Amino acid sequence: MEFSSKLLDNHVALITGASSGIGKATAIALAQVGSSLALVSRNTEKLKETLEACKKVIPKESKAKILTFQLDMEDQEEMKKVVEEIDKEFNGVDILINSAGKGYMGDFMKNTLSEINETITVNLQSTLILTHLILPKIVESKKEKRAVIFISSIAGRRAFPTSSLYDSSKYALCGFAEALFGNIQDTGVKICSVNPGLVRTPMVIPNFQEDKQLPYLMEASDIANTVLFVLASPQRACPTEITILPQFKKENFEKKKD
Repeated sequence: MEFSSKLLDNHVALITGASSGIGKATAIALAQVGSSLALVSRNTEKLKETLEACKKVIPKESKAKILTFQLDMEDQEEMKKVVEEIDKEFNGVDILINSAGKGYMGDFMKNTLSEINETITVNLQSTLILTHLILPKIVESKKEKRAVIFISSIAGRRAFPTSSLYDSSKYALCGFAEALFGNIQDTGVKICSVNPGLVRTPMVIPNFQEDKQLPYLMEASDIANTVLFVLASPQRACPTEITILPQFKKENFEKKKD
């Protein structure tokens, strides 16, 4: 898909989980179409890498401003301070991309209480709180492209026996996004949950022990392009939920290559 390099001129996007995976890919994609960016992550070193990658693709004529902000999504008091700092630096936010997430897999009875708390806090509670803090600013914005996009998961629509903890947080997130759209529909702010299947990211790769399992995974850039599709949609239309899956199953991908 191709998008105009001026698609998000004069817009400001806040992206969580921007240091790696889908968050990083989305930051680069939005930089390519002229958006100013508030990049948020707790990993400052990797966040610097995202910043440099974004700077390399900003359109020459763009006046986009890109800044990084350290934030642990579990620290909700610090979150309020970071939001205030972002608002001061950019004088508002037009787009929120909720991409930060945690994924503990395996038998639920073997999940620790710490893993349960961390998953629900990062994937759900803190995401709702950040949205609550940022949404009024987006509603108040006069920009054309305004949106809150949740990077959820196919696990928010299909339950898997090996990821019941993760699934529960993503089911709740999809339900929140669906309800929120109806809640603020008439404001013109787009609300969308993007529900990817397996994507080649640092969270997914450790779950694959053999390299032969990896080629059929989607790339983070595929999900970033989906985000751009939502933002490029006309004002009269809102894609409220998009499920995106690998085109081929593992065995069929191998046949296709042959």
